[in-house]
Amino acid sequence: MPRQGRVLKLGAEIMRLEQFFHNISNPVVVCQNDEQLTVTYLNGSARKLFAAPKWEPGTAAQVLLGISAGEFAEFFENVGMAAGQPGFSVILNLPAGKKISALLRIGEIELDGEEYISICIEIMIDSQMDVLHTVTDNIEDIVYAADIDTDEILFANRAMAQLIGASQITLVGRKREELLAEYGLHTLKSQPAGELFGPDGKIIKRNYSWEFYDAVKQKWFLVRDALIEWPDGRDAHLQTATDITSQKRHEERLEYAASIDMMTGTYNREWGRALIQGILNGKVTDQVNSLVFIDIDHLKLTNDRFGHEAGDKVILNIVELIRANTRRSDMLCRWGGDEFVMVVRANGKQAGQVFAKIRHLLEQQNAGHESCNNMSFSYGVVEMEPDRYRTAEEVVAEADRRMYENKRGLFVHSQDC
Repeated sequence: MPRQGRVLKLGAEIMRLEQFFHNISNPVVVCQNDEQLTVTYLNGSARKLFAAPKWEPGTAAQVLLGISAGEFAEFFENVGMAAGQPGFSVILNLPAGKKISALLRIGEIELDGEEYISICIEIMIDSQMDVLHTVTDNIEDIVYAADIDTDEILFANRAMAQLIGASQITLVGRKREELLAEYGLHTLKSQPAGELFGPDGKIIKRNYSWEFYDAVKQKWFLVRDALIEWPDGRDAHLQTATDITSQKRHEERLEYAASIDMMTGTYNREWGRALIQGILNGKVTDQVNSLVFIDIDHLKLTNDRFGHEAGDKVILNIVELIRANTRRSDMLCRWGGDEFVMVVRANGKQAGQVFAKIRHLLEQQNAGHESCNNMSFSYGVVEMEPDRYRTAEEVVAEADRRMYENKRGLFVHSQDC
């Protein structure tokens, strides 16, 4: 291709270029086809990008674009392939000192029979990064992107930088594993690889989310991972981490409220049934457990004679005595009005000894009171054998049956109160 030092005439030719390139959003630079690629024309987007009117006609393309001599030489070589409009990636240094990544697409135009070079500038990563920062720096979620192959951080928003205590720019290029080690940033736990990639390394799913508890910071996070194509063509993880600690605590409070009998503070029947079934299914614990069915004696008589408030006091007194003489790991549940079940982390014989002691302590409390005011309970103990009992209903029914045997053997009512 000949390189002739032609100067584009002003007037009609400039008007033709302006009409052609004015509505193109990408910056366009028109150069003479000479040794220096002398810049002759900039469209509106290019004038804004290169801070015109400071730019003056006659500037060499290398100077205008702010690229190195080596990059310019490589670019100049591409001019010979102009008809094919090759893409050439460079970092442009703008007059204000800001740098942007761009893809230069080279073409040819002819004006009055003379050849000129057109350079269409496609702004790449940095303009898109600006959008990312604008959007993600104003939300509380942690957002970052990392190269799938190298695990290098490509982008980090302000929330992530603040969590770490570092500037955003210092995080780019770092590896996630380094961040984990250096900052203890456990919220950057890698996604379960098996959820996104198959055994052969091929992508089977592009989105996955999970909840993660950071024991160091004592916070819950909802982590979302998406596989995306980064602006420069690389495959990347785009990961967000939303602090859901308040939500989890609220859920825990709701779950607690839904599982508790409000009068006694013990667990309710529904929660107790789920616990018992979980033990029988082997999902809760693999240690030996026993179920104790407890029935408060004469509660109806107390309610009828002294009122329900007195009956409630009897229930609360017995519940308090049971709690004081069992372990925190032994779960007490209110099964019905005067019926309770307790899961005791012990074998049947040990659990029976515990409740024999509790009933003896209750008898000591009754000493000196009229028999009508005495408090008592009957109980039945069953060792929870998963091979023998398959459902919560089965084991509770057996403990209930043994409780009634206990009640019949201990109490003979010889007088009316």
